[in-house]
Amino acid sequence: MPSPKRVTFIYRNYEGLGVGYLASYVRSLGHQVQLVLYPDPWSDTYVKQKDKDSPMTGRLQSRVNRQLLREIVDFRPDLLCFSTVTDDYRWCSETALTLKAATGAVTVFGGVHVTSVPERVALNPAVDLLALGEGERALAQVLEQLDDWKTGADLKIAGIWYRRDGEIHQNGKGEAIQDLDNLPFPAKDLFYQRLPGLARTYTATTSRGCPYQCTYCYNAVMLPIYRSQGKWLRQRSVDNVIEELTWAKKTYGPRHFLFMDDVFASSKKWVEEFAQRYKREVDVPFALITEAVVLNKEETVRCLKEAGLVNVQVGVQTVNEESKKSIDRPESRQQLHNAFTFMNKYKVHYQVDHMLGIPGETDADQRLALEFYNEYRPDIVSVFWLKYYPKLPIIDLAMEKGILKAEDLEDIEEGRNEASYLFGGNAPEFKKWLGYNFLFGWLNFLPRTGSRGSRSSSPPRCRGCCRRSSAARTSEAATTSAAWSGRSSTSRGSWPGTGVGSGPACRRPRRRTASRGQSRARGRCRLPTAPTPLTPIASSSAAARAARSPPPASRPPGPGPDEPDFVP
Repeated sequence: MPSPKRVTFIYRNYEGLGVGYLASYVRSLGHQVQLVLYPDPWSDTYVKQKDKDSPMTGRLQSRVNRQLLREIVDFRPDLLCFSTVTDDYRWCSETALTLKAATGAVTVFGGVHVTSVPERVALNPAVDLLALGEGERALAQVLEQLDDWKTGADLKIAGIWYRRDGEIHQNGKGEAIQDLDNLPFPAKDLFYQRLPGLARTYTATTSRGCPYQCTYCYNAVMLPIYRSQGKWLRQRSVDNVIEELTWAKKTYGPRHFLFMDDVFASSKKWVEEFAQRYKREVDVPFALITEAVVLNKEETVRCLKEAGLVNVQVGVQTVNEESKKSIDRPESRQQLHNAFTFMNKYKVHYQVDHMLGIPGETDADQRLALEFYNEYRPDIVSVFWLKYYPKLPIIDLAMEKGILKAEDLEDIEEGRNEASYLFGGNAPEFKKWLGYNFLFGWLNFLPRTGSRGSRSSSPPRCRGCCRRSSAARTSEAATTSAAWSGRSSTSRGSWPGTGVGSGPACRRPRRRTASRGQSRARGRCRLPTAPTPLTPIASSSAAARAARSPPPASRPPGPGPDEPDFVP
């Protein structure tokens, strides 16, 4: 029986569920595990920093690196493990060279970048072993055979590649583990020891893989490779998920759970069972990532809300139907309408992901998206710029449109594409579309346009915040409603395009209060007046007021009974 080994995982300064599962698996076999998180606030992986090469930041980063290097050397690892995405590949390579020289340990690279372009990674002098696919079982076998491999024996482990004497030894593409319930829960303690604040939100995944093949996503590369082994989308049982969550609640006491699945709740039957048991046995607010296709049914949104759902991140990327087809997006405009309407109805906080830089899109497509989002008012519109990663199908479309050239592919596959997907990506429209980037971010400060599926579809009305008589309030409400029906978007004293101005004075000043972060003006009612001048209403009867008011569907959307008015 081989002796237990010492394994060091090197990762950037945030939590990685994949690393947590790998560390937990090898630790369950008796190996000693170390996790080292490298803080790198000046990295341009996400947002380029102009001062990242300044002498001050360089000295500080060198000091941190020396401290962590000393910690790794003292641990005396046998194996140095790097989980690599393309954005981190160059950093991982440089760090691996330094650590190899200092410790003499063997380096192993895994992750989506390695699986996408193993032939390139195998030529990297910083890399001794490559692990393709999902690596829990492969890594365990490497640790069993590591001593023999060092003395010249070959490794015959599925998914493990290496270079020896100028020859690349290949062992297939690895595996997509089908029985997820048999894996131990991720080693959260390793991350929480380094970053205790992470324990407030416990991240988990109930599945692996995705049923879709959006052409800009890594799943479009992985699914064709591993489909022959069984399902690419693999779901943990409800029993197994609830067991982990109850253990986490007892052990760490998180404030929230965050489900990091590529698409959460793709099975309606699974969702119904999960929601019932979660509310009964866990009962902690949770958030998730999914698609509009899943939230297209009201029953799904309702049961998740009742179980404790507080936030959803929904991929949209574009509302142009032709663009959706070109990038293989799964949802239709109608499904987006249904999902947004139901989340608004059940008051679920949701953010949508929108992508700029899709080949072939125009200004008109972005204006269409702004109008669409403005109808439904998602709480956040997160903008991401298209960035090209190795072997993605969307690269063919970019080549066809002349956005990429053949010589660009090597930079992409070697990780030298330093564009940030948060700020420009590889979009040629970057400078031209910065204004759209700004508008999407500030969408909730824009005037509403339309009422279909929005959170409110009625004109503003007084809520009795002052001591005026009921009759007086009713009369003013009728006057305001009628004036809204014929309002001018440029009326004096109102916010352009809204018809909302200052409210009538109350009979008695009120103490300043706040609702949802918006201050209430002292001594003013929350009922916004109609644009001036107002045309008096001849009759105060209910029939006359109804005749002068437009039907609800055509009225300008305004604050509902549970929302604060916005008074500029």
